[in-house]
Amino acid sequence: VYSGNVSVDRALFNALGGFNTRLKRAEDTELGYRLERAGAQFHFNGKAAGIHCGVHTFATWRTIQYNYGRYDVQLADQEGHRALIPFGQWFRERNLWNRVLIRVTVGHPLLQRMILSLAQIGAMASDRLALHRTSHWSYSVIANLLYWQGVADALGGSPQFWQRIADQPLRRQASHVS
Repeated sequence: VYSGNVSVDRALFNALGGFNTRLKRAEDTELGYRLERAGAQFHFNGKAAGIHCGVHTFATWRTIQYNYGRYDVQLADQEGHRALIPFGQWFRERNLWNRVLIRVTVGHPLLQRMILSLAQIGAMASDRLALHRTSHWSYSVIANLLYWQGVADALGGSPQFWQRIADQPLRRQASHVS
């Protein structure tokens, strides 16, 4: 659930306590988990439209990617949604190159900074040359490396991160996009 693209019955919203104000980000996702637990029915309305006026600098966008990883750990471990946030499965669903880059950079800040810098150069050059697939892939690398480093940092470091990934078997369920 992304709050810019959803409408919720006011009585249900209020009964669930609204947004979790302890969260700095992902409060809408957390509300979605509670709505699902409360039995809310979700329906897509193709006629609905929303405008999101948020503008971010590249640096802010990078920080957001990292923080989403940290906040997903908070949602899983502190807010009681661990069953809905299967980090092991999400990691295994990443494409091969992202998994390889995550494996070699999580817990290795210098190497990560180098790869992030190269990916940023590739993304910006690809944008200017209208190489959309290359641009998309480069931004995906950046988002994935930052997200998964955020997860690792929130878990206490690289060993705890890899243990969490190993502890969660692959299951069939809806995937998380990151």
